[in-house]
Amino acid sequence: MTTAITPTAPTVLRGPGIGARWLSIACGVPVVVASLGGGWLAHGPGHRSLVGMMHDNVLNNLVNGLVFGVIATVLMWLRPANRVGWLLMYVGAVNAVAILGEGWVLASYHVPLPGRTVMAWLGSWVWATALFLGATVLPAIYPSGHAGTRFGRWIVRVGWTASVLFGLALSGLDDVYDGVAPGHHLGRNPMTGGQAQPWFLGVAVLAAGCSVLLSAVTIGWTIRRLARAASPEREQLAWLLVSVLPIIVAILVGPPVVLFVVTLLTTVTLLVGIVRYELFDVKLILRSGLLYGALIGLAAGAYFAAVAAAGIVSSSTAVPTFFAAAVVALLARPAYIGLSRWIGRFVYGDRTDPARALGRLGPGMEGALGPDLDAVVAAVAHSLRSPYVEVVGADGQVLATAGRPQQHAAQEIALSRDTDRVGTLRVCWRTPTDPPSRAERALVEVLAVSVAVAVHATRLARDVEESRARVIEVRAAERSRLRADLHDGVGPSLSGAALGIEAALRTDRLEDTREILAVVHGEIKQLVREIRCLIDDLGPAGLEHGRLPEALAAHASAVNALGVVHVTVAVDALPPVTLPVEVAAHRIATEAITNVVRHSGATTAHVSLRCDERSLVLEVSDDGVGLDGSTPGVGRGSMRERAESVGGTLTLGDRSPHGTCVRAELPLQEPR
Repeated sequence: MTTAITPTAPTVLRGPGIGARWLSIACGVPVVVASLGGGWLAHGPGHRSLVGMMHDNVLNNLVNGLVFGVIATVLMWLRPANRVGWLLMYVGAVNAVAILGEGWVLASYHVPLPGRTVMAWLGSWVWATALFLGATVLPAIYPSGHAGTRFGRWIVRVGWTASVLFGLALSGLDDVYDGVAPGHHLGRNPMTGGQAQPWFLGVAVLAAGCSVLLSAVTIGWTIRRLARAASPEREQLAWLLVSVLPIIVAILVGPPVVLFVVTLLTTVTLLVGIVRYELFDVKLILRSGLLYGALIGLAAGAYFAAVAAAGIVSSSTAVPTFFAAAVVALLARPAYIGLSRWIGRFVYGDRTDPARALGRLGPGMEGALGPDLDAVVAAVAHSLRSPYVEVVGADGQVLATAGRPQQHAAQEIALSRDTDRVGTLRVCWRTPTDPPSRAERALVEVLAVSVAVAVHATRLARDVEESRARVIEVRAAERSRLRADLHDGVGPSLSGAALGIEAALRTDRLEDTREILAVVHGEIKQLVREIRCLIDDLGPAGLEHGRLPEALAAHASAVNALGVVHVTVAVDALPPVTLPVEVAAHRIATEAITNVVRHSGATTAHVSLRCDERSLVLEVSDDGVGLDGSTPGVGRGSMRERAESVGGTLTLGDRSPHGTCVRAELPLQEPR
């Protein structure tokens, strides 16, 4: 087995440039640091319980700040011009400001910190400016980063306006301001100076109502887009809906605990939509981001849980901290190993587990009529997390595909069975800048062996099916030939014998009866030879090679003896004619004469046989009633099939002034 790697073109960075990418780091790092710092301040000095933080939505702001900050940083780095990343960064930033403001205020009651009033005021309302953006603006610009229709742009404008107005209206409500520090009195709201302003509440209710209504319209519009979208945009929109819908329900009717759990789950579904369906090509750096982001999240969770547990047992402020640090240290290494394995499989497939990859091929190899190549190729693409895999046969025909064709080059692996090459396996890796690792190349070689077996088995199954089809076709052709021979040879002879017996029964003269019976006897003897010839596949009785005129004259004499129709035969000098053409001409002539006797009501018929430059021309005409009103029978089709079997043509038409003419043009040489 050989492996051929097609060279790839150098990768060119597209977009606003490296400066815009570093701007994502400049925005993302402060958001993450502010979120972690705000969470530590909200919990640390007063040892506030996690349940209390969850109840007051502090943990929601912490999770939103961290998760959206990390995701937005990755997306902005890879696609600086795409507004989805910038929108998610805004969501993470306002939540980071909110958690930092809440933590700052709570910590200021235990540690002297300046700016309590300003931080409390910011923490009370700034998060609300992004509350409805995920259900209005995000679906309108997802996944391309811009609204492609006028209605989508209208959603973006109204969504931003309503969300910002809702947040600004909350900034003037004293109850919201005091809610930043439960159990503490913050004094006057700097926005209103302690004077109640009812219109703030009215604006908040109006903006919230507009946002909820717009969210419902946007979700319906997104579902309509989903129904009309093609892959992979359809899958991306589906995962977005899975992310957004639970959040809306939790915000409207769910308690804080439910909102916290739903927030965690929906961020996971948003990641699945981005990673699984390759939005923005994030697989290149997302594995490390997922791994260390998950480790940070687990470490933070373990730290808070350990501090809370130790705080119940000990009243000292130092013991919980040291205990939490020990727990985090003990869990770090096992967590890293487990998460690294799981995230690697999630992002890059089964490259570290060949047995698992081979197991995925099993269902596709168990087809009753041979392997299901489509299922086998789909399993290979799934195991390698490849956007496109195809199998090409030895003749260059594409046998099976999985995924969408890519612009960049593919790796080609020759598929061989013993010494016979059966095809090629082509695997497109994730992006031109993310080449396959050594483990992935080794996995491809392992999978290629099983794919070669499947291709070989499929080819054998196809050959058996084609052989069966040929046998059926040959059998059908043989039956058709026998049917035509019986109809064209035995049929006319039996008809002639029956007509002769009928004529003998009508006559009163013994001599005439003897003459007719003698002719009938000759016909029956001819019929016996005909049947023997059919059995031996020797062609029409009485027809020896080169004696077609004599055979036609003999048949005409036998018909004339019946006294029903008088048949004349005129034959020009003929060049050498092949036996298949002579047989076809004889069969057509005898069938045409039989039709004249049976159906035309004619008294005379004429058979002419001549040659032009390339064809043997046979004409059988009569003075009967013609073709008007007659129904085509087996005889007409049989004559036409006879002519076409040797490459000739046959026409039937009326003869002036009355009667029928059958004309066959048969090639002098049988076509190759």
